[in-house]
Amino acid sequence: MANRGTELEANPVHHIRGISAGGGRPNMTGTVRGELFTQCAGSPKCKHLVCTQKLCAENAQNLYKLYAESVFCLAPPEDSPTRKGIFDTLPSGCIPILFARNQTVEQYLWHLPGNGSNRSVQLDGEAVAFNHYDVMGHLERIPKKEVERFQECIVQLLTRLLIRNRKLEGEYTSKDAIDVALESLFEQFEREDS
Repeated sequence: MANRGTELEANPVHHIRGISAGGGRPNMTGTVRGELFTQCAGSPKCKHLVCTQKLCAENAQNLYKLYAESVFCLAPPEDSPTRKGIFDTLPSGCIPILFARNQTVEQYLWHLPGNGSNRSVQLDGEAVAFNHYDVMGHLERIPKKEVERFQECIVQLLTRLLIRNRKLEGEYTSKDAIDVALESLFEQFEREDS
């Protein structure tokens, strides 16, 4: 993950302050996750949290604190293309770095419409895993204006990803995750019936 902070404003070229590659796995040679751990270990701007049951599942605030302090969050696809971590990072404002097209572009279309290029960075997972593509260098080269554009798009998506507390009073004009799912499901039923 890349940390946000006052240094971001002072030095817009070096806006990476840490990277998280998530939990470790045995024998990660030749994998995106393994290469990210190697690159993270070699970068002073990189920070990762090796998740364990106790550290992340039982004390999720550790993980969310790191997301909230970060500009970029790496989301390697090794376990499966669907990643809960993508939905954990977005509400924190952290820009997901994806390594396989099917991670969000071909999934979650109801809640994450479009091709994802306005809210995430897509890198070639094979180039990372087998050719040691410099992920940290790539992220450092993203202009500050583009980072801000990604973050603005993420903010616009937030209501589609979160579930509103129905007990709160007030006028809500935006749809939450349940509204989006139900509306999309009804539209799908209507298309199938016609």
